[in-house]
Amino acid sequence: MRSAVIILFCALLTSGAFAQKKKADFGPDSAECVANLSVYYEFYKQKNYVDAYKPWQRALQLCPGSKKSLYIYGAVIMQHRIKTETDPTVKEALEDSLYMLYDMRIENFGQKCYVTGQKGAKMYKYDRDEPELSNALFKESMDCLKEKTTAGTLSGYYMTLNEMYKKDQSLKDKLINDYITVMGYIDANIEKLKMEIEAGDDPKGKKAKSLESYIMAKSNVNEIFYKVADCEALNSVLFQILDAAEPDDLEIRKKALNILNKKDCSDSDLYLELAKTICEIEPDHGCKYSIGIQHLKKKEYIAAYKMFKGAVELCTDCEDKDKYLLRAGQAAMLSGQYQTAYGYAQKMLARNPNNGEAYLLMGDAYLGSVKTCEEGSDLRKWGVYWVASDIYEKARSVDSSVAAKAGKKLGACKVHYPTKGDLFNYSMKAGDAHTVECWINKGTKARQKD
Repeated sequence: MRSAVIILFCALLTSGAFAQKKKADFGPDSAECVANLSVYYEFYKQKNYVDAYKPWQRALQLCPGSKKSLYIYGAVIMQHRIKTETDPTVKEALEDSLYMLYDMRIENFGQKCYVTGQKGAKMYKYDRDEPELSNALFKESMDCLKEKTTAGTLSGYYMTLNEMYKKDQSLKDKLINDYITVMGYIDANIEKLKMEIEAGDDPKGKKAKSLESYIMAKSNVNEIFYKVADCEALNSVLFQILDAAEPDDLEIRKKALNILNKKDCSDSDLYLELAKTICEIEPDHGCKYSIGIQHLKKKEYIAAYKMFKGAVELCTDCEDKDKYLLRAGQAAMLSGQYQTAYGYAQKMLARNPNNGEAYLLMGDAYLGSVKTCEEGSDLRKWGVYWVASDIYEKARSVDSSVAAKAGKKLGACKVHYPTKGDLFNYSMKAGDAHTVECWINKGTKARQKD
């Protein structure tokens, strides 16, 4: 850390206030202590951090063990000073003073595990060029608190580890290895908070805010992990982790398989071995999905559909529900079960009306039924292409991520449109209303080739 002059704490250190907590909370001069506490807090409430600074500083010198809020509010006051300071040397000294403020808080009010993480967050904010400093603090807090680690500390630990990895590529395995631990803590908190909120145990909404912070941390960590982790490195690290794990530790195997599924790393022996082991002992949606992927690769579509259907059924409220529904629908399509595929598309749209993949699946289900629905009639056949076009156009309009795929499918439909003369033979013209019967039973409009 920098060896700048520490502005704020010189008097504190010489007076011995930082050495140990005073026996009397308000110090030997309690009247002056209370007066300064009152004055600084009035300014603080008005967000007048400039005028709050001196009485706050005096209170900290007189009675560092008086109130924990002296450190909580003091950190805000100090950060305001850092933000408004223009002299680089003074700014650096103020930053170091802020770090020492967290040390004083620990000395006087404990909570070392938690406060160390808070200190790490501020160090990461002001010392971005030295991520190893804040990373060490985040790690200390995380190792101490484990499942009770705050979302900010978990996210901060992984983000600083990523910054270190950018400087030292040899840390790649550690980045992959530690993901399981960090994500385990995050998921544990998300699950716990969701259960408590659903049970009505959140009258002030604090747990809902906490849940949001863990969900954000999960997003931050996943964004880093899935950019860095490739299948080869993943398999190597996971193999070592599993080799060191207890033979009956099914939970670590489920986590490993989940990671491989997230990265679509399904070509390794480890992937299939994990899926089979889990499904033999305690079947869950993850292993069903994984085995379904293997069947899909072998073009065993009926077997694949059964596995994906099982994954959907076992995933009552899991985050991969949409993926399972899509795979089940696709496998149903490939095995000729077009109405079943359509049903899965409907389930996806019930969850998200703007899911472009669901609309693509629905359009594909229509097209798959051309031969079944045409019944020797060109008009019936054209109707299927028209209604499929409606769906592909809808996909393109609601979900930009599938726009290119939807455009190609729409172009394929247009090849099968009738000519103006073809329509005339049925006393129709482009734009006329038409109902597609068969199982589709949808209204559309007539179209013709350009």
